[in-house]
Amino acid sequence: MRFDYDELKKIASDAKIELIRRGDLAPSRRRIRRKPRDPEKLNLLYRMAMDRTEQYPPYRDEKGRIVLPYFKS
Repeated sequence: MRFDYDELKKIASDAKIELIRRGDLAPSRRRIRRKPRDPEKLNLLYRMAMDRTEQYPPYRDEKGRIVLPYFKS
């Protein structure tokens, strides 16, 4: 069985609309990660973020805004 992305997207959208109509889902609710990350994965993500910060240190521009060079395009 093969699935088309657009078809799945439409099905998910319709399901979300139905949940909102029934009151099971708030329309303004953001997605929440339900499964907590294990400590090993948290430490890995933290280390990756710190390494990136050391490699591309943030700085302030002439207007005083913080610039994150890694994300700057």
